[in-house]
Amino acid sequence: RLPIGVALPQARAFLDALRGVLPGRVEIAGSVRRFAETAADLDFVAETPNPDAAVAAIAALPTVADLVERTPA
Repeated sequence: RLPIGVALPQARAFLDALRGVLPGRVEIAGSVRRFAETAADLDFVAETPNPDAAVAAIAALPTVADLVERTPA
């Protein structure tokens, strides 16, 4: 688990990267959005016209090692 002081800047940096490759709305979600004391992972919510292309764009980002979960619309 990461303290919020470490997780929040990382989430914001990744949010910027996501907004650079995804059309539509992207926001931080989960424990970081709620400003919990610690975060086990970084969660994001994306609204996009082409989910398959969005997943491919996210997977291609240099900071992404693996996609753990994708929830269908």
